[in-house]
Amino acid sequence: MPARLRTNTELVLPGTLIGLLCGAIVGGLAAYGGLPAGTIAITTAALGVPLAAAGAGYELLVAAGRLRLGGIAPAALYWLAAFTAARLVDQGLVALLTGTAPEYRGGIAGFVVWQAIVGSLFSIGYLWIREHISPLWWVRIAGHNPVARRYVEQYTRQAVMARERKERQRARRPMAGPAREPGRAKR
Repeated sequence: MPARLRTNTELVLPGTLIGLLCGAIVGGLAAYGGLPAGTIAITTAALGVPLAAAGAGYELLVAAGRLRLGGIAPAALYWLAAFTAARLVDQGLVALLTGTAPEYRGGIAGFVVWQAIVGSLFSIGYLWIREHISPLWWVRIAGHNPVARRYVEQYTRQAVMARERKERQRARRPMAGPAREPGRAKR
């Protein structure tokens, strides 16, 4: 496998898995709602696969420097469009494969606007999951993946700067008076 393809494949893994996880959650909700097994499978795949593709696209844009690593506003704008597109694909596929009409409550324009709002909120959850999963993966592949190494170095620098800032703030605080025993009131 060419090095660049391997690098990119490794980098898109977290975003792809997050998209598939979201599809699985929707499938679980469909099962809880009592839908037939076939409809559950269609619903799971119809949303999970487009979100996985969008997650992979997000990771590639971050790796290419087109989106800022950990940036909330760029992620919100990306997911505003990507989530809306995924939901349109989802609704179309579910309708096509189940032989029903797509349900666009409030008309197609209302549906798109609502999905855009939900998509911008989805970005918060996506980033939260990503920030808890991806660094563990990056550390694992940083030895041979130059982009992952760059991410680990960037996060390490940020952590060091945050610790130094906290230490400077602590050093500027006036010293507290003598320590009191817990629970004893001052007389």
